[in-house]
Amino acid sequence: MNNNTAQNKQLIENFLHEASRGKIEQIAQYLADDLVWTVPFDPAHAPFGGTLTKEQLLQQFSGLNQMMPNGLHYAVKNLTAEDNRVACEAEGTADSVMGPFSNRYHFLFELRDGKISAVKEYCDSAFIAAFAARATAAH
Repeated sequence: MNNNTAQNKQLIENFLHEASRGKIEQIAQYLADDLVWTVPFDPAHAPFGGTLTKEQLLQQFSGLNQMMPNGLHYAVKNLTAEDNRVACEAEGTADSVMGPFSNRYHFLFELRDGKISAVKEYCDSAFIAAFAARATAAH
């Protein structure tokens, strides 16, 4: 177990920086092969809910790149680390093909061997549901 909290926090900041750039190859380097990424709300109400594998998450980032051609920019507001976990408060903003996107997030990252092995992503589910409805109506 990696107890270097400063190093863990830096890894998360680096990951979110790469995620903001939308570069799939760079994002993948931060993720364990057996990653479990969970957004704990019903995917029937918003397509971003549920549990994703590494491959599924990377596919979702590819889809975001199409909806948000200039990237989804994460601004880290606060990081708290203990043992192999990093809690992160962030805001995400983007110019999307359906108009402005702005959401608040709380991520709980779990790290193993210098990689992200599990994530619980909490966000403003009402905003996501409304945004998903706009996206569905546009297609």
